[in-house]
Amino acid sequence: MSLPLLLTKRLTVSPPKTAAAILSYAAHAAPDDWLRLHGAIFLSGADRWTTARFQREITARDWFSPQQMWWAIQPSRPQPIGVVTLEVAGEQGRIHWLMVDAAARRQGVASALLGTLEQAAWDAGVRQLTAETLSSWTPAVAFYRRHGYETA
Repeated sequence: MSLPLLLTKRLTVSPPKTAAAILSYAAHAAPDDWLRLHGAIFLSGADRWTTARFQREITARDWFSPQQMWWAIQPSRPQPIGVVTLEVAGEQGRIHWLMVDAAARRQGVASALLGTLEQAAWDAGVRQLTAETLSSWTPAVAFYRRHGYETA
């Protein structure tokens, strides 16, 4: 059985800027793109999220801000290839749903999204970020550790 794993990172300096093609949800409000990524990455058919569930679980939350959800865009593809969302609560931040299309992995997309999120968190006064993943998702755990996150 895979258990949830919390990883945290203390932000002590402003993160480096990224040059990747990143758009906010405010500029590209497309629940269907989020649902496509989520379904392809996390689910196998039966428990696919609906637009109503996306709204209930993400956009209807008190913490949600369209300026704090970002898409990774690749000019050669018609749909976003990655997404991440930031929750801000004072000096604490939480990373929600960092997802990258399987065909776009190992190309710096997740790092660009995380860099954008960390910069926005820094600018918002967040000094500690938390990410939750499953302990069995070793690539995700390794990714966060490479970026300075430690087990909480």
